[in-house]
Amino acid sequence: MSHYHIFSPEHALDYARRHAPGFVTARLSVAEVGDGNLNRVFRVVDEDSVRGVIVKQALPYIRSVGESWPLTRDRARIEAQVLRCHGEHCPEYRVTLLHHDAEQSVLLLEDLSAMALWRRTLIDGFAPAGAAARLGDYLARVHYHGSDFHLSSPRKRAALARFGNPELCAATEAVFFEHPYRDHSCNRIAQGLRPMAEWLWRDSLLNEVFALWQHYRERALLLGRKLIMQPLSPARLRRRLEQEIQRS
Repeated sequence: MSHYHIFSPEHALDYARRHAPGFVTARLSVAEVGDGNLNRVFRVVDEDSVRGVIVKQALPYIRSVGESWPLTRDRARIEAQVLRCHGEHCPEYRVTLLHHDAEQSVLLLEDLSAMALWRRTLIDGFAPAGAAARLGDYLARVHYHGSDFHLSSPRKRAALARFGNPELCAATEAVFFEHPYRDHSCNRIAQGLRPMAEWLWRDSLLNEVFALWQHYRERALLLGRKLIMQPLSPARLRRRLEQEIQRS
């Protein structure tokens, strides 16, 4: 068993060669594609078939900040277990987990790069038809199977202990609900926007942010983070939950 080390592109390519189906003798290329705040993400591609896989490694700190903000690598273990759990209840909407390495905090995932990012399509002014309904279906299924409607009290408490990630929740709260609304060292503000930022820090908007934060803290845990989204009306969401109860 090898000790943990931070992957370079070459490490990711070698890892994919050893663990991705059909990659042992393939001509491979690799590129770092992650633009997130937390992890290193690489895409390894078979040059002949153009088939790819994603190598995702959790770092022992927040990637966008550096070693001054440590963060547990256990989030990779939680993500792998959550993907397996969600795959049992809603496999058609879940990315395929090909391999998980607890020692290196690495997940080998299905490559979805051929798909458009929903965030980008929304920014471009395009709302994919049926996306909200499918998202609601996914949320209803996974939330029902992790709720008191489906789980006994001992199983629910065990799941909370297994999937809870207080470090990541605290980091998310700080980055989304605290730092942007005060003069914090993590903020990067263009000089021309500085007066507007200072105005926002003094504005009553802070009261709305605080209310949103409280709303956030009360919602269900999903992959160590919390989700604020209601794509379905309460009545439609209730019907989805009732359908899941009838299926189980």
